[in-house]
Amino acid sequence: LGMAIRLRQEGEDDFLIFEKDAGVGGTWRVNNYPGCACDVQSHVYSFSFEANPEWTRMFARQQEIRAYLEKCWEKY
Repeated sequence: LGMAIRLRQEGEDDFLIFEKDAGVGGTWRVNNYPGCACDVQSHVYSFSFEANPEWTRMFARQQEIRAYLEKCWEKY
């Protein structure tokens, strides 16, 4: 997703994104077991060009990371 956004910012739009599942999010889409969360600080999961100062936890849960990625997908 990050590379696709960067390519678009550079004016390139002739590329394909392959995703195994039916939506954006990768592992954060398919892993939704109780307590699923990142094991590094949440700000590390923000793209440098789309910081998320509103993480609700130091170690964000799956739903919040997935929502962030979906927001980036829609925006870019």
